[in-house]
Amino acid sequence: MLNVRSLARPDLTIVTRLLPAILALSIPTTGLFAQDTKSSAKEEVDEIIVIGAKRKFAPSDSSAATKIRMDVFDTPQSLTIVSRELMNILGADSYGDVASLAPNTLDNDRDLSMFFDAVARGFHVDFRQGYKVNSVPIINEGFVIDFDLVERAELVRGPSSILYGQSDYGSTLNLQLKKPQAQQQTIGEVTLGAHQKYKLLVDTTGALSDSERLRGRLILAHEDTEHAQDIASRETTTVAPSLSYDIDDDTTIDVTAFHSERTVKESWGVALTDTFELLPVDKERYFSTDWGRSIQRTTYVQANLLHEFNEDLNLSVAGAYSDSAYDWREPYVWGLASASGDVDFWDYNAERELKIWTANTTLSGSFDAFGGKHEFMLDAFYRHNRDDNPCCYFGYLGTINLLSHEPTGFPMPPAVGLPVNSQDEKDLGFGGLLLLHPSDRLTIMAGARWTRYENTPRGAGGWFGLTDKYADDTVLSIRSART
Repeated sequence: MLNVRSLARPDLTIVTRLLPAILALSIPTTGLFAQDTKSSAKEEVDEIIVIGAKRKFAPSDSSAATKIRMDVFDTPQSLTIVSRELMNILGADSYGDVASLAPNTLDNDRDLSMFFDAVARGFHVDFRQGYKVNSVPIINEGFVIDFDLVERAELVRGPSSILYGQSDYGSTLNLQLKKPQAQQQTIGEVTLGAHQKYKLLVDTTGALSDSERLRGRLILAHEDTEHAQDIASRETTTVAPSLSYDIDDDTTIDVTAFHSERTVKESWGVALTDTFELLPVDKERYFSTDWGRSIQRTTYVQANLLHEFNEDLNLSVAGAYSDSAYDWREPYVWGLASASGDVDFWDYNAERELKIWTANTTLSGSFDAFGGKHEFMLDAFYRHNRDDNPCCYFGYLGTINLLSHEPTGFPMPPAVGLPVNSQDEKDLGFGGLLLLHPSDRLTIMAGARWTRYENTPRGAGGWFGLTDKYADDTVLSIRSART
């Protein structure tokens, strides 16, 4: 199947404004349906057909808020689920797009940002604690994921430290990836949008054995997006294989992997003078150089074993490994310009690699007591983060004029090597959750968690280097000794 989609999204404001009119047309009124009452009374009604509507875009159950699979409407926590169908209709293809669909949650990203950033209930969703893939924590600096891999996004608003250990006050954003299906299906998709955006997608899945116990899926995606500014762009390529195998009728193992690489070219700075007046800069003018870019790569592998002892007891064992890295070499404008448009121009150079090993075991189920049915969850979690971060170098390039700057005007200076500053973070946690239902309209949720956290700095790293623009041969370095 070949689909051609446009990124022109429905205007939600227009839809909202038209909603009262749509509802008015769908509700019979006396004036619209006035008939001869005498003739109507003589007719017999043989059959009455009642047509209802199903929850098209909202999955019926989720475990994101409790680690217990239960009906969404019975979940005793604020939860928003964005399904794949809704993502396709709205053209949502980023964390920011999904986060903006939840109440009290805002996308805090720039258009071509190399990071994703959201604000929920007035709090930033922390890049180390607030983002999950298949309920496994990730560190989003350098992490690249194509949203065509995502089956649904789950946003749990409020603290969730009982479930996930270190957590944010505002929200936890969890992405559930697509799984292999037994039914053979291949989708080819071409997406076109503004700023010369195009995307190519191939998604194929099906059974790999006659018994359908072994199933596979392969997703290939490539996206290229330009920007209103000349040269600014973002290019992403993703390869994502996955397997599912039914060991027996009660036991399934899923293996998911993907590798993504992204190159981003963006410009930094504002066209403001030191008197806070906006300069008449052409919107296409690029405040960087033709060699400036950031390169990101992510490799992710996860295996999950699910065993159902019976209808009231389930065991999930998951292990994951992720390797994310970025190489950032990006000139940028710093400070306010003069009235004529002259401003300082700097070179930012940074490298970073983050590796995460994660293991998680969850036992969940239900039991009968006190005349009702209740749920419980027991959880054991281990995480090891390795952060290799030489941090950054700030080099002064000179002065540019915002009104006439050309990206080809500066040669690329040699990169400045800094000692690697690394650290190991380790999390070990045990938790439990109990959901009691004294009545059909009341749920009591109680839980506890014990966590041990370690942070071990390693190496003799230097945090950053700075070239002083006022003295040509002067380099100011601030370093932190590590043992």
